[in-house]
Amino acid sequence: MSLAIPALAAARAGLQGALARIDRAASIISRAGLESSATPAPTPSETSTTDVPAPAGNAPELDVTGAMVDLLMAQRAFAAQLRVIQAVDQTMQDTLDSLGGG
Repeated sequence: MSLAIPALAAARAGLQGALARIDRAASIISRAGLESSATPAPTPSETSTTDVPAPAGNAPELDVTGAMVDLLMAQRAFAAQLRVIQAVDQTMQDTLDSLGGG
């Protein structure tokens, strides 16, 4: 039982870290969706050859692809931490069963 508490604490910390990564990634993805829907792309008739593109530094670039990858990695990390908790739970249940207390 002495190893169960540190394992559960580590799994809990891992779950919290994964949730924070999921929140950050979801925020980036949702902002990208809002920005792309708020600014429709100009049609060819709306553009002219004299238009000068805005400097890249004016709007922050959102790395949607990176956010999607981070979201998938965080989901897998979350699932891995849940498996740790399930393994500790099963080990504790097996211990109780072997002692006749389950």
